[in-house]
Amino acid sequence: MRILWHSTNPLAHSGYGNMTRELIVRLRDRGHFIRVATKHADHAWNDWNGFEVCEGTNTLYMNQMLEEENFDYIITLWDIWLMNGKRQYTKDKWIAYVPVDTEWISDAMEKVLKNTASQIVMSRHGERELKRVGYKPTYAPPGIDTNQFKPIPGGRKAFHNDLGLDDDNFVIGTVGLNYGDDRKGFIPLMITFKEFHKQHPEARLFIYSWANDHSSMADRINYNRVVESLEIQEWVAWPHQAEVFLGRITAERLCEFYNGFDVFCLPTKGEGFGLPLIEAPACGIPVITTATTTGIELQKKGLVSWLIPVDKLDDTRWLPTGAWRYEPRPSEILRCLEAAYNCWKHSNYQKIKTNVRQKALEYDWDKVWDKYWMPLVKKIEKGGKK
Repeated sequence: MRILWHSTNPLAHSGYGNMTRELIVRLRDRGHFIRVATKHADHAWNDWNGFEVCEGTNTLYMNQMLEEENFDYIITLWDIWLMNGKRQYTKDKWIAYVPVDTEWISDAMEKVLKNTASQIVMSRHGERELKRVGYKPTYAPPGIDTNQFKPIPGGRKAFHNDLGLDDDNFVIGTVGLNYGDDRKGFIPLMITFKEFHKQHPEARLFIYSWANDHSSMADRINYNRVVESLEIQEWVAWPHQAEVFLGRITAERLCEFYNGFDVFCLPTKGEGFGLPLIEAPACGIPVITTATTTGIELQKKGLVSWLIPVDKLDDTRWLPTGAWRYEPRPSEILRCLEAAYNCWKHSNYQKIKTNVRQKALEYDWDKVWDKYWMPLVKKIEKGGKK
């Protein structure tokens, strides 16, 4: 098959960049021609590992490639609702690999989905939501390299040394992008941390994100100002901001961060999948996340150690895009942090670390490819699209 893959540049150190790298290589190894088109940067042709990469494409350019160069399919991997109101791709060739990070398929998302030939979803949550509105998606989750994301002997001590911490400091870590709507729940986490620190002065918070102190992007939150207003800056640490902003933190460096955490806490309002929720456990780090979207299914699979509950009445918010999302309460985040801290203080902490690592191995790319992607690819090869 000739496939036009539209997503993030495979050079990018990001979730979609990692997924693109893995999937296009595996598809090529199976004998298919793959061209990558990205939605960022200026229009230019580059090469990555033998793949043609066309940067900064728009839908007009994509449709011209589809029609003139005889591509069988275009597979898109990104938030599809961003296409609402824009020119669409050729319907009978469009396979959409979509995240669903709300508790309802948004109006904006459904207006685009109806113009796709078939859909692949990252989570069981996404599968349920698409089926509820009449689609028949195929479930194929992303994976991770569990040889890359793994426990590092002495990793905690090295991380603590880098931050000037003692061995008895309890490090709460989190990872995610800086969204203007605080989708990752960093602000409620910061509010919670202030209260938690009053009871446990040895606690520290490490946030892998853009602090945005020197960025001019109006759609991002200045988290440094939030930290300052809460007067917790003495106990909050960030990675080097230029490296984060420029996308230069590699998977190896991210793995070092995870190994320095004592608990990973992502009080998210919604995830399409949430790769850090399997990357952290793969490094042997217990996870706290919200009982919404993918959090529940990952908790059932043993990857989440503590689940932040949400009330379907008190915590529900309606979004302008036309969907529901839950807002995690600091009081419930605090309860989970206390449980994690008490566990860290006792002997069963090592047992939890070992258990979450074993569960994360189920999401190794080789296993995910063989179990979910290979049957899907075979069906597409036969002309079934899904």
